[in-house]
Amino acid sequence: VAPQDGFPAPSAARAEKVRTPFLILHGSVDPVVRPQQSADFKAILDKQQVPNQRTVYEGEGHPIDQSRREEVFAEIRGWFEKHGLPHISR
Repeated sequence: VAPQDGFPAPSAARAEKVRTPFLILHGSVDPVVRPQQSADFKAILDKQQVPNQRTVYEGEGHPIDQSRREEVFAEIRGWFEKHGLPHISR
């Protein structure tokens, strides 16, 4: 969540409009998107009762899809399977 509109992340007011189940994956030392921003987003989703999951990868920065590739993609596959989307081949 960004402090106001105009940033790549949504403002709190825009985030409150999200109704799609959301998977949030974040590095604990991400210098690009502060971890608190995804924690704030999760809190808004929880308040709106939108299904969501937030996983924080300790000691990781922004490119977690590269540094923790196997774990990240397993998490994504599991999320899609849990929410009834088509099977994703491995």
